Amino acid sequence: MLFAAAVAGALSAWLLGRIQFDTDVLHLLPSRGPAVSALQTYLANFGNLDRLFVMFEAPGDHTIAEYRDHIDDVVERLRALPDLAPADAGLGGGNVDWSYVLDRQLLLLGPTGVTQALSRLGATTMDQQLLRARDRISLAPESMGSLVQQDPLDLIGLVRTHLTEQAIPLTFSASEDGYVSEDGRARLVIARPLKPPYDTGFSRALNARLDAIWQTPGDPSLPRLVVKEAGGYRVSVEAEDLIRSEGSFNGLLTLGAIVAIVVIVFRSLRPLIVVVIPMLLASLATIAVYGAIRPLSMVAAGSVAMLFGLGEDGGTLM
Repeated sequence: MLFAAAVAGALSAWLLGRIQFDTDVLHLLPSRGPAVSALQTYLANFGNLDRLFVMFEAPGDHTIAEYRDHIDDVVERLRALPDLAPADAGLGGGNVDWSYVLDRQLLLLGPTGVTQALSRLGATTMDQQLLRARDRISLAPESMGSLVQQDPLDLIGLVRTHLTEQAIPLTFSASEDGYVSEDGRARLVIARPLKPPYDTGFSRALNARLDAIWQTPGDPSLPRLVVKEAGGYRVSVEAEDLIRSEGSFNGLLTLGAIVAIVVIVFRSLRPLIVVVIPMLLASLATIAVYGAIRPLSMVAAGSVAMLFGLGEDGGTLM
């Protein structure tokens, strides 16, 4: 029995190091609630902001144009990653990612623009728009021709007009140098990873590949380029590390306090052997088996801790 318990404990300890934590807060909400169901339906149809935003910033008195060759090399390395869809460098080429705008045209148009957009779906109006689309394809360059094929009714034109009328300020503009800030010191590149950031295993592998790309040497005559990231792929990994570290610290601290109280109050190691150790082994095995099947949520981890405390209290009392 002791040998089997030791094997189970060693196997559970090994599995604990491989556990992933579920950092998606939507999984903590009641899935049958009408508000949550509506939110999940919206995310399923319109997606979310799971993009990787990378900003290159020139240090000191330098401009981002001086780093164009280095940034272009980094962008090519990003496009070669199997974990990313083609990166949008804002150069107007065929790799520009229009999917976000194309999927949200009606949302961007507002109440007044939606009526005008829906009117283009009529039989007569649609025929006219398709004839115009054919003319635009024949005159447009290859990169814009693919956009016309995706949006033959030119709803993007309505979006552009609507945003212009609203005078929405844009701090980044697409030019021959990409999405460059007004002061010429920063450039933005947008990438879309193939999996959501809550898959922490995918996020860790992606972050490791990105860190290797950021270390790509550039022009030795220029200061090092500053690279900043935005998106949930770093946050999810940091959240998982925080949950794991705080859970381990609190668990060890609680276990030490329980052992000390048992030894001081009972003045014997027998309650520790017959109560605390079996409960600890059962808790470790439960967490390990659950974590091997699916990512461990914060609720499940808290329930194990609560049951461990209740079981220890009841066993010690008996």
